[in-house]
Amino acid sequence: MTKDTPLETSNKHEAYFIPANVNKSFTTTEFQHNFNQNESVSFANETLTANYLTGKKILNQSIIPSDSNFKAYVTQQAQDNQETTNIKLTSITPIKTITKLYLSEREGNEYVLIDEVKKFKEFLDLNSIIHG
Repeated sequence: MTKDTPLETSNKHEAYFIPANVNKSFTTTEFQHNFNQNESVSFANETLTANYLTGKKILNQSIIPSDSNFKAYVTQQAQDNQETTNIKLTSITPIKTITKLYLSEREGNEYVLIDEVKKFKEFLDLNSIIHG
C-alpha cells in the first residue's frame, strides 16, 4: 500500500507493508487520512508510530534508516524487441520513488514488529558488506 507524500511530486510515495487483507474493489477515501502518523508509541526502547485501519490500531516502524544510501522504487518491466538465443531481453524502469518504507503490525504484536525490523536492518548491513 502506498501513500502520496504531501508537498512532493506525485512520483514520490510512502509504502507500508500491512498485516491486513483489505477487500476494497472500489474507490475509497478511508486511506487518505488514516496514515498521518500523528501518534507516537514507545515500546521496548523503540519508537513506533500508530495509525488506524478499519478501526484497528496498526503500529509502524521504518525499515530503511533515514541516514541510509538505500533507495526503493516501484518498477515496470518492459520487453525489448531483441532476442538473443531465444532469451527475450527485458528492461526494468523505475516509475515511482518510495521515500519511506514501513513495516506494520497489529497492536499487541509489537515484539514481532521490532524483531522483523531488526532482521531486515541486519540484512541491509550484510548486503552492504557483501556488495560494498
